[in-house]
Parts: sequence; C-alpha cells; structure tokens
Amino acid sequence: MKNNYRRNIIKTHHLPLLVALALLVSLSRTWADPVGTMFTYQGQLRTTNGPLTGLYDFRFTLYSTDQGQGFLGQQLAPGVGVTNGLFTVPLDFGAVFLGQRTWMEIAVRPNGSTINHIVLSPLQELTPTPYAIFAENAASIGGVSPGGFWGTAGNNVNPGAKLGTTDAQPLIMIVGGQTAQRFEPTGDTPNIVGGYSGNSVAGGLPGATIGGGGSVIPFNGNSQPNLIYGNGYYGTISGGYNNQVGGYGGVIGGGSVNVAGGDFSVVTGGQFNTNTGPSATIGGGRQNLCSGSQGTIGGGLQNTCAGDEDTIAGGQLNSSTDGWNNTIGGGYHNAINNGVAYGTIGGGLLNTVQNSLYATVGGGHFNASLATGATVGGGGTNSASGVYSTVPGGQANAASGRNSFAAGRNAKAQHQGSFVWADSQAGDFVSEQNNEVRFRCQGGVTFGSGVAGVNQWVYWVPNNGGWSFSSDRNLKENFSPIDSEAVLDKVASLPVVEWSYKGSSQRHIGPMAQDFHSLFPFNENDKMLNECDLHGVALAAIQGLSRKIQAQDTELKARESQIEQMRVRLDQLEKVVLRFEHQHNP
Repeated sequence: MKNNYRRNIIKTHHLPLLVALALLVSLSRTWADPVGTMFTYQGQLRTTNGPLTGLYDFRFTLYSTDQGQGFLGQQLAPGVGVTNGLFTVPLDFGAVFLGQRTWMEIAVRPNGSTINHIVLSPLQELTPTPYAIFAENAASIGGVSPGGFWGTAGNNVNPGAKLGTTDAQPLIMIVGGQTAQRFEPTGDTPNIVGGYSGNSVAGGLPGATIGGGGSVIPFNGNSQPNLIYGNGYYGTISGGYNNQVGGYGGVIGGGSVNVAGGDFSVVTGGQFNTNTGPSATIGGGRQNLCSGSQGTIGGGLQNTCAGDEDTIAGGQLNSSTDGWNNTIGGGYHNAINNGVAYGTIGGGLLNTVQNSLYATVGGGHFNASLATGATVGGGGTNSASGVYSTVPGGQANAASGRNSFAAGRNAKAQHQGSFVWADSQAGDFVSEQNNEVRFRCQGGVTFGSGVAGVNQWVYWVPNNGGWSFSSDRNLKENFSPIDSEAVLDKVASLPVVEWSYKGSSQRHIGPMAQDFHSLFPFNENDKMLNECDLHGVALAAIQGLSRKIQAQDTELKARESQIEQMRVRLDQLEKVVLRFEHQHNP
C-alpha cells in the first residue's frame, strides 16, 4: 500500500476552478468585505489501479524552492472525503504570498491511520491564483490595513480591474521583503512614494510624488531619504538620495542633497544645490544657490543667483546678488550686483557689472562696467564708468566720460565724447577736452584708400613735421601740361580773405571752396578744398611767377645794357664839352 501511495499522481488543474469559485464568492459579498487569505485546492487521488474513494488525512506544506527548502507554512487537513479520486480542500496559510514563487508538498495517509504521511512527488508549484491573495492583501502586509482588493468592480458592472484599498490606509508594495512603493491617501490627490522606505511626504501634503531613490547607507551616522515637507504641495522628487522639496509644486529630478524650497522651483540634478526662488531653476552642477524669482542656474559650481529673472549659465563662483534680468554666461568669480538690471557678463575671470542698467562685460579678466549702457568687450583691467562709454578691449584702459571711448593700453577717456587710442607704451594717455579724438602712435599713422585696391596713402611717420601722401608717378595717368602763368593769373584773381567758422572765434585766412572750384574745377565737390590741388595750384603759380620774373629780369638786363651804353656816350660828350669850354675860355 505504501508503494502504491508513492505512485499516486496529483493532478492540479486548480487555476480555472479557483477562478470560477472566486467569482461565485464575489456574487455573494461586497467589495468592502475582505476576502482573507483562504483559497480552495482541488485535485485527484489515485493509484495505479485507478481512483480512490474514502476518507484520507492530508498534509500541505509550502516551500520557496522546488527542493523543499525555505519553509513558508504548513496545514493539516484530516478526514477529507475523496470520491472517485476527486477531493476539495480549503487552505489558509496566512499572509505568506508576497510575490515570490512557491511550491507545495502534498502528503497523504488513510484517515485514522498511525503510519506517517506518504509524501507525493514532485512538489507542485502554485500558479497563479494564490497570488491574488497577495495582491488583495498587499496593503495590509504587516497588519497596516485590511481593506485591499484586487478584481473587478461589484457585480461585474465595470469590467476594469482595480488594485487598491477602500479605507484611509496606504497601499504598500513589497519587493524582496522591502517596501518598494506606497500609495498614500490624502484629502486631495493621493501621494505616491517609491524607493527607500525612509522616503516620506509630510502629513497634510497632497499630490506629492517620490519616484524612487533614497539611501539606507548611513552618511554621518544617518540614512539619506528623499523628503517632501513644509509647503511641498504637489511636489515631486524623481530619484537620487537626500533630496528635499519644500515648495509648492517643487521638483527635483535626481542627484543628491538637493533642495527645492521655492514654490514651483526646480532642481533637475547635481549635488548640494539649493533652490528657494519661486519658479526658479537649477539645471545641475554642485553647490549652486538660486533664491531669485524666476532665476536660472544652468550648472557649474558654487554659483549664486539672487536677482529676479537672472540667469547664470555655468562656471564657478559667479553671482548675481540683486537686480533683475541679468545674465552671466560662465567663467570664474564674475559678479553682477548693486541693483543692476539687464546686465551681462559673457564669461572670463573676476569681471564686474554694478550700479547700472544695460551694462556689459564680454569677457577677459578684472574688467568692470559701472554705468548705464557701459561696455567692456574684453581684455584685462579695463573699466567703463561713463554713461554709454566703451572699452573694446586692451589693457588698463578707462572710459569715464559720458559716451567716451578708450582702447589700446593705458588710454584714459576722461571727457565727454572723447575718443582715446593709445599704443603699447606704459604711460597713461589722457584726453584733454570734451569731444576730442586722440591717438598715441609711436610708430606713426598711416591711412590707405583707393578704388581698385589700396593705392593711395597718407602717412605721419616719426620725426616728420607733417603728413605725407602718395605721389608716385607710377600711380598716375592722363598727364597734360599746364600754363603756369595762366594759373598765376587765376591765383592773382582768387579772392583770399580772413574768416572764422560759424560759432568759433578762431580766425583763418584762405579762399572759399566755391571761388577756388570756379577757377580750378578739379573735383565735383565745390564745398571742399583738396589739399593736393591746393599744393599743385600753389606750385604752378610759383612756376608762372618765376617765369614772369625771369622775363622781367631779361628785360631789365637789356635796359641796363642800353643805359650803360648811354652813360658811356654821355661821359664822352661831357669830355668834349669840357675841352670846348677850356679852349674858348683860357
């Protein structure tokens, strides 16, 4: 008989039947009633000679492996009626179905027998209906809530499956014996808390979400959960660890030790970032601080954005301490402060914009833009402190006059509207009056122009007392002779007067452009005098004058010869007269 029992075969076609039984039970109860942990097992007991009939004692044991290891629970079922091999047994192992695979060992003996139960083999894997007990009671693992359910809506009116609770307790999901996710009811939108069991949402806060993360690894003796606290209504932490949201609708994407304390503030990631500005954003990086409304820090290290609508794209130790709508592109230790609005620092090192509107430092190092509309393009140790002043670059330049311009090295545009350009020499080159242009060019000044390429030049070279301009024969064409004496006659007729420019007391002497143009129409502009033409006319007139003087000199020499001849004849005549007088007056 013992050997026959060992050859028994248990057929476990229990899944369809269990589902049918579950549906039949659901028709007689409401969804508010807990199902419990009991399920029905049906099988067939038979020997090689056929099905058995009678009373038998069964022993059911649960294991976590198919080798009978990992004991989970055991239940005895004495005096079970078997008819034509078929039997049905209600089983209740309690809350042992936590989602893991489970095998059941079945042992049997005749009812009332003192022999040991005969273990049937192999162990039977329970699939999958008993896991519905786990799903239904997922919210009550650990005795938190008995009100979970998993199934269809009451009386099959709604075919949609539901998983949840019907009381005010959270629904808890367990993975590997650890809490993986909690669905927490509130008076408003439920909270969803995933990841480390220490992650939490403060009481009274609805609609909060912690996607996961958090750490059980101690840091300074403490675990590192993600928290939503304070005013963190509808706040979100996607992951990471030791992140905290304390503002209404705040968001932290991940990273670690980040804080989103402002309403609708965002920290997308990074580490040790703190955002307390309403609707402000920190993109990432490390140890960044944003407190201005609608401010933005893209990333970087130890940047501070305190102005409203200010932006710091990145870099290190950059700061906008107040004001609004300012921008720092990056670099190191750049600062916009003291009430600046719409200011810009592109990057560089230790640059400053302050006390101004619309001021700009493009880059470089140790540059400062300190007045409304002032601009420093780059370079080093430059400052633009005049309203709408400009230093394009260079070194140690200062534009302090309103609308002034300083460039090169040590150029100082101190007067309104002054334009100062200095070469590389070390000494300061300073403006002297308003609206002047000053150049310091130790190597000289050169201007080039021309229609088809540069072929005309004007120079002022060192040790020359004036300008030189191109007059190379090879640059010229269409030559024609002139009548220098006719030019002299025109010059003689040209009105030359003393005059002054309107509004000026300075006196000048010279012709009017219209008069000169009427006599010498060498260009189309009769309002301007061309220095080259003035020189040419003067030289031609001198040549004409020279020729006239030469002609007069020739004429004078001829007359002197005639006079000499007449003097000789006169001397001879005087001698004759004297002899005549002497003869007649002895």
